[in-house]
Amino acid sequence: MEATVKVEDERPSYSLLPRMSQPYPWLVISHGEFVQRQTFFNISQHRYYTKIIPEMCNKQICCSSFGWLVLLDLVSSDCSLLNLISMETIQLPPFNMKFDTCILTAPPSDPNCHILFFNYIEDEFIFCFPGACEFSKQKLEDDVVISVTTFGGKTYCISSEYCLLTLEFEGSSLRFTKLSVKTESKLFNFTIQRKKYLVEFSGKLLLVCKIYSLRLYEWASYFEVFRFDFCEREWVEVKSIGNNAIFLADQCYGSCYSVAEEFDIKGNSIYYTQCEDRNIYVYDLEDQSVTTYLPCPIVSRRKSSHYWCMLPMADNS
Repeated sequence: MEATVKVEDERPSYSLLPRMSQPYPWLVISHGEFVQRQTFFNISQHRYYTKIIPEMCNKQICCSSFGWLVLLDLVSSDCSLLNLISMETIQLPPFNMKFDTCILTAPPSDPNCHILFFNYIEDEFIFCFPGACEFSKQKLEDDVVISVTTFGGKTYCISSEYCLLTLEFEGSSLRFTKLSVKTESKLFNFTIQRKKYLVEFSGKLLLVCKIYSLRLYEWASYFEVFRFDFCEREWVEVKSIGNNAIFLADQCYGSCYSVAEEFDIKGNSIYYTQCEDRNIYVYDLEDQSVTTYLPCPIVSRRKSSHYWCMLPMADNS
């Protein structure tokens, strides 16, 4: 019988992902002159580990879901999927378009798996399935999409008018279905500048709004959280998320996790980062305070990018 060879046995340690158990996402910072280094910050232990992982060198992390990364080469049009356990790579069609957010709808082994990019400026969806020869494009008529996510096996997006839509893949085209939404919510104050994130958590669909500072655009002043009531078809404000923490990426993507006592994670809080900035910010939903700390002092903010990624749990076998 042929012995199974683990990835750890074939590669030097500096090219391996950190193998430490943490039921929360790691902040992955891509940096270096040629984006050849990846620094992984463990938020529960406040420690960082710098690696040089060949499959991630010179790559932008577009999405992290189901144990896979969607990677885009910063020089060429190369686009691929990377499995974080086996380090298997799946080649995708060339991609050389601008985008604001990216999601993976299911694991690549699932026939419903699609890779979906969205360009906010062009109001355009760019998508494909593993094994496709090229990406397809489609615009949403008569509306503007501001965030996309997967929830309960479906793909949802929200418009600038806070209308929730379901998105279904039909070959090389998309079909959108609008869910009518009541407009009495404070969400419909359009004088306030917001950045919106659709976040799935424990059977609920949340809308997290980053409220911009009036003086410093792109810097958060405070946050608001809403839950979609599928029976009443309305957004309901949530004053507390309890003993849970939300993690927001710059690319309009977010995730939410329960907080365990043995880990140094603050409940009822939102962890987020800012573009061209090195810090992690923690917003307390109860008292609206913000705590700031520097995850890695050796990283330059001008040549770095960051993304929250769930890494495989440590295998002690």
